[in-house]
Amino acid sequence: MRTNRIFAFAAALIALGGIDSSWAQVQSVVISKNYGYIQTGPGTAALDPASNNFGFGADVNGNGIGNIAAPTLTGPYNGAALEPTNNGGRLVYSPGDTGWRWGTNADDFGTATQASLDSFFPNGTYTITVNGVSVPLSLTGNAYPNMPLLTLGGGSWSNGKYVIDVNQPLTVTTNAFTAYGSHADDHICAGAIGPSFPFPFNSVAPWGCTWLPVDQFHSTTPSQNFATFTIPANSLIAGDYLVAAVFEAIVDQKTVPALPGSRNLALYGVMTGATVSATGTPVVLTPPQVVFPISVSSNVTATSATATAQISPPASQVGKTGSVYVFAHARLSAVSGAKREALLAHKDGPSPDPCVLAQLNSSGQLTSTSASTMQAYTTGVLSSQTQSVSVLNNVPTSNVMGATFLVGYGTSASDMLASGNYEGAVSVFGASPCSTALLASAAPLSPAGLSGMWWNPSESGWGIGFVQRRNVVFGAWYTYDSVGKPKWYVASNCTLPEGNTGTSGTCTGTLYQVSGPTFFGAQFNPALRQVSTVGTLSIAFQDANTAMMTWVVNGQSRTVPIVREAFWTGTTLPAIDYTDLWWNPNESGWGMVITQQYGVMFFAWYVYDGSGNPVWYVVPNCSLSGSSCSGAVYGTTGPPLGPTFDHNAVQATAVGTITANFIDANNASITYTVNGVTATKSITRETF
Repeated sequence: MRTNRIFAFAAALIALGGIDSSWAQVQSVVISKNYGYIQTGPGTAALDPASNNFGFGADVNGNGIGNIAAPTLTGPYNGAALEPTNNGGRLVYSPGDTGWRWGTNADDFGTATQASLDSFFPNGTYTITVNGVSVPLSLTGNAYPNMPLLTLGGGSWSNGKYVIDVNQPLTVTTNAFTAYGSHADDHICAGAIGPSFPFPFNSVAPWGCTWLPVDQFHSTTPSQNFATFTIPANSLIAGDYLVAAVFEAIVDQKTVPALPGSRNLALYGVMTGATVSATGTPVVLTPPQVVFPISVSSNVTATSATATAQISPPASQVGKTGSVYVFAHARLSAVSGAKREALLAHKDGPSPDPCVLAQLNSSGQLTSTSASTMQAYTTGVLSSQTQSVSVLNNVPTSNVMGATFLVGYGTSASDMLASGNYEGAVSVFGASPCSTALLASAAPLSPAGLSGMWWNPSESGWGIGFVQRRNVVFGAWYTYDSVGKPKWYVASNCTLPEGNTGTSGTCTGTLYQVSGPTFFGAQFNPALRQVSTVGTLSIAFQDANTAMMTWVVNGQSRTVPIVREAFWTGTTLPAIDYTDLWWNPNESGWGMVITQQYGVMFFAWYVYDGSGNPVWYVVPNCSLSGSSCSGAVYGTTGPPLGPTFDHNAVQATAVGTITANFIDANNASITYTVNGVTATKSITRETF
């Protein structure tokens, strides 16, 4: 079975993860043959001598699919000779990489030679059956790509390893994939795993290796038949890393309507791995003093991090009452409860992973925070005497890699952040470190052109919010149930044709209904969320403003024209367009689609009532003033969902107010009062 390091790495490169963390979905079905090389010098590589180097994989990947019936494999393989490992043709679920794998150990198959591999798994058409849906994939031609070969920069080869000081950047460049573009599609990915880049089996990404620096398909990047990336200085720590590149020839692709949103492939892959031995001690950066005196003593190793700051408030603040804060600027992927969502992306682009505000909890984990939720380190009268502040107290280094920790003071966290009364204390080595520049305007993680609120003007009272990223459209539909109560559905993965990232074409996806915990007046518990499939959604976009919407819900169907809803006009476009799907990563299950037109925003807010039923509210006129907007919240009832819609039956009632404060282009807080319940929550753009 496949246990060597080449296949341990390649399994994740070939694995297909779920594109949305909230709803179960088969994301891909893959048949593959592959083998690997080990590189030991410049231009020197040889077949991996492991007894399982030549591998066969039959994989069903996705999110939340562990409870489906075991998929089965049929085809020209010698099942009798492979028993009992073959498990009667039934795949086995592997929780570690959220997918179903061939073999009783769920790690596919490996052998020492290609001849042996072909004797057990000859070329031909293999069919994986998933929940009664057959996916035939033709694996023919032995179209194995040429051997990847790595050119490394920043260090030197010694005794079969590439040795580099951790304070130097490491560059990795592959040779050319010579047949790139000659198959149904071709794929190159490359990256590193090791002490400061742990193998992210539990952070699945969609097809390919989007969690690595390079994840490149010929269909989207046809001009470049090689890969290159750089790991910045001070990102490695002492130890050995596997740096590798994979070339894959995709010889068959199938679209299966019964598995909407899935990408189904047959491929041949070749991988080359090299050992990079990092030596030395990373430089721990202490930002320059600007606002108030601070000195830091720290001890950051590969396993633990400790830092203490000595601070002295300026004379102008001595004697005033205030709070001292210790907080971090960290990648969203490092923040507890948000790591998985931040890494979810698609092969057409990199995975957005912005720097966000965070604080350490009692377990040494980074948790998200904001100006309204940040906890004070101490509160009292500021003294002229130097105060000792514990920044890191023997925290596992793996928890805080790439984070910069800061110390500040103010009458509140909002006052501290707004006035800039904070200083950098210590930056922990890691890839893509975050800086102390909290006030620098973050680039908006803006969605694509189909995003916004859509409706049928003749049927005022219902609508659907679209958020487009690449060729995936997230649809959040607010309508009414069979007795006229407000109810919402979502199509979390309405997929346009592969490679179509424009504003026309037809997207199709599964419709889900969700029940969850009481939202107002209670602690939100995302574990109580329950999701079920109710039908399908298809949107035929004619252009950026007109479309036909076809839905099937519990056997009932309808096709209706929709257009982009224009609710405000103006002459000056805003500096930042906040149109997007917004959520709280720690409270997955509720959210709001914000549509901005000039200085006014429309909110469609999707939550749950006291019985856990989905309910929605709208804020039709949230007027911007600076970086904040305020407006009235309305609850609505209307005619039952059906083949027609009588807008005269719609009744809207004001139930409260809401204020949104945008901290930067991608983060905000909302303060609301709805039916007498007041609360404040942090929200951020959901980057799926």
